[in-house]
Amino acid sequence: MTRRLLSALALVMIVSTPAFAQLKGGLRAGVSGGPTQFVLGGHVETAEIVERLTFRPSVDLGVGNGGTIVGLNIEFAYWLPAKTDPWKFYLGAGPAANIVHAAGFTDVFGGFNLLGGVQHTSGLFVEMKGGIADSPDFKFLVGYQFRPR
Repeated sequence: MTRRLLSALALVMIVSTPAFAQLKGGLRAGVSGGPTQFVLGGHVETAEIVERLTFRPSVDLGVGNGGTIVGLNIEFAYWLPAKTDPWKFYLGAGPAANIVHAAGFTDVFGGFNLLGGVQHTSGLFVEMKGGIADSPDFKFLVGYQFRPR
């Protein structure tokens, strides 16, 4: 199972290589529920793959509630057309590989995330994620993206 997830992640990275020429990075922190944890992480974002669609994978580290979760999220963000400057809204989704360490065991579980957020032209953003399958039920994150859209 772990080998298949890592192979899928490598394939997505290889296929998206041309878009990596214009990467932007960001940091994030927040909380998750189901399990309740403090979350720290980061992401990268490519230039538009097609109009208003970017590849925005992230890594999150959740700690607390007797365990640790490392989430490897392969997500895409669709930037909504709106005249709301300086704020831009986005929706997204993508699969996740969640490495869970709790009660002396470590295992990898597959999940899926749905997300939505708002980002200021300064780089500040707020994002909410809902998890399906073996992803945390929800995450509320606040962060900063360097070189914002």
